[in-house]
Amino acid sequence: METSSKSLRNTYDWAQSRIRELTKEVKVKNNHFDFRCVEDATAICQEFDEWLGAKSRKEMNEIDVIFLEYIGEGSEYD
Repeated sequence: METSSKSLRNTYDWAQSRIRELTKEVKVKNNHFDFRCVEDATAICQEFDEWLGAKSRKEMNEIDVIFLEYIGEGSEYD
């Protein structure tokens, strides 16, 4: 099982990577722009706003994070 700091780092990196990927280019379908990818990126940004907007590592470390135990297929609760 990952340590909490490693999980936090992976989640932080994923959020930034996913936002970059979604906003890399807006798709055009039938001569219309499809901005759903930008809307998805905005939703991720809003979800992680406090964390992504932290001005320093100290400020980031002061944010409360709640971890939930995985209870899906293959877990100890399966």
